[in-house]
Amino acid sequence: MIVAARSGVHLRRLSPLDFLERSASIYREKIAVIDGDVRRTYPEMLERVYRFAHALERFGIAPGDRVAVLAKNHSALLEAHFAVPLAGAILCALNVRLVRSEIEYIVGHCGAGAVIYDAEFAPLVEGLPPAVQRVRVGGTGADDEYETWLAAAPNEPIEHRLDDEDATISINYTSGTTGHPKGVMYTH
Repeated sequence: MIVAARSGVHLRRLSPLDFLERSASIYREKIAVIDGDVRRTYPEMLERVYRFAHALERFGIAPGDRVAVLAKNHSALLEAHFAVPLAGAILCALNVRLVRSEIEYIVGHCGAGAVIYDAEFAPLVEGLPPAVQRVRVGGTGADDEYETWLAAAPNEPIEHRLDDEDATISINYTSGTTGHPKGVMYTH
């Protein structure tokens, strides 16, 4: 006999966002991020994720909007994996090996309203429409737009408003070796 589970106060929708919040609470002194010389604990990472999500909201990014990230494997990309869905948006992490026309196609196809990109890849985002907002990661001191962007946003907690664990959390694209890149949607 199969018994259907009733929804109740003991059930919680599943989301990877819970992992970071729990880790920040339990592993307060443990290192979460090693990015070159930078070391951050889980609470420090969570604070940056809150800032990132608030900064996206200030950009006008709303639930269901898409945010593309073109960056190598460093902390901004990791932070995006939590901050974008925390803001209710959908992450589209772009492969750094793609050419400019593929990047332009994917950003247009997924409908990204913002692109967070590594300074090294600036030539790949130059041809994007002006309506696509941009934040450059990298540079030194005040030249790093991403760090300035984060610093200007509040670090207040944001409760993630997940209504459906089957909601899209990210769209990942193929390289497009046999035509245009193809996207696949992942859920929370």
